[in-house]
Amino acid sequence: VLENLDTELVASGKPHSNSSTTFPNSDNIQSGSHHVNEKRGRFLPIQQGESQGTPGAWDPYHADILKTIYFWVYEGSATDPPCGQFVTWFVLDTPFTVSARQLKQIKDLIFTHQDKRCKKTSVHFEESVARPLQSLVGRKITRCTREDFRSDDIVDVRRAKRAQEALLANGNN
Repeated sequence: VLENLDTELVASGKPHSNSSTTFPNSDNIQSGSHHVNEKRGRFLPIQQGESQGTPGAWDPYHADILKTIYFWVYEGSATDPPCGQFVTWFVLDTPFTVSARQLKQIKDLIFTHQDKRCKKTSVHFEESVARPLQSLVGRKITRCTREDFRSDDIVDVRRAKRAQEALLANGNN
């Protein structure tokens, strides 16, 4: 469930299918700094002059959290009622650890988000998904790596290689 919580935040771009709120950079994983606005419960870009070390900050793209740019991808459906919306799930290929405080922030984003009229947007029951695990039923699961993406600019390839080498040098896989 924890993997799906994180994946849902990154992949869907919305905390829930019935929410009008979207998160920055939800369509692609790009480097950038974001923090959780505890009053409004959503990711916001860090503004000029703000500290990246803001108390309560949670940066989903920080190198200690996002240890890889590679992922598994498959077609599935939403985990909240009516469970019929088709979504593409992206699961990072390297697990990561979050603190209890970060997990609470993630849960707050998903389970207690309120729209502009203070109406909860989550239909989850007791912080759970609304359906049991589903079988593959012929769905294809694909692992995406650097070989799956071609850059028009060799500089991008070199930059990605340097970033991966830096991660490896820091003891990350």
